[in-house]
Amino acid sequence: MGSNHYEKRRSYPTKPLKYKSAEQVQGLIDGYFEDCDANNKPYTITGLAYALGTCRKVLLDYQYQEQIHIDSKIADKISDAITRAKQRCEVYANEALYDKCKARGAERDLAVNYAWRTDDDGNNAQVRVVFEGGTSKSDAK
Repeated sequence: MGSNHYEKRRSYPTKPLKYKSAEQVQGLIDGYFEDCDANNKPYTITGLAYALGTCRKVLLDYQYQEQIHIDSKIADKISDAITRAKQRCEVYANEALYDKCKARGAERDLAVNYAWRTDDDGNNAQVRVVFEGGTSKSDAK
């Protein structure tokens, strides 16, 4: 297996692509982020998938164009739109690491959805987060 952590994913068949254009997908993505901003909600992969009328695993299939049977130019544009949206969610989670109230959730989100790791082997990692004012919190993983 290669280094891409998505290679280990599922083997069940994907439903046919429900979107016919990248503009349709981008409109739903923009609506999701606008709703999050207006209601002070975090950006999440699960929330993004829900806004697109799908689940997290199928969203990854769309991003990586697995089992998508439409014109490759449209599939590329849809994949690009989803990739940018996922990156925006990732940036949000990354920035949340600097907020002591959100750090644990952001840490988990980054590990699960973006394969972030705290050390080379993932075992017995020690994470130390230092907050403004000099307080710190260490957690054994």
